[in-house]
Amino acid sequence: MFWRDAVGSRGADPLPESPGGGRSTDPTWTERRLVPLASRTLERLEQIAKTIRDQGGPAVAPLQVAALLLERATDGLDDRGIAELAQVRVP
Repeated sequence: MFWRDAVGSRGADPLPESPGGGRSTDPTWTERRLVPLASRTLERLEQIAKTIRDQGGPAVAPLQVAALLLERATDGLDDRGIAELAQVRVP
């Protein structure tokens, strides 16, 4: 299933249901930050969120998907990956 593959090692239920209803969320998410995105990135995140819902996953917002993907990417980043990022030059 796309949802399980997208969130990787977070387990079978990466975003538990909110006890008060509403969207599922991760109770360990205590930080809130603004992250700039290209419009094409937001559009892709919207597509991914829709696919998750259409495949029977939880109702997630596009930026919840972004947060999960960001956690997955940072968890998998080793020293070599960090060194490669240090060489990237932003235009």
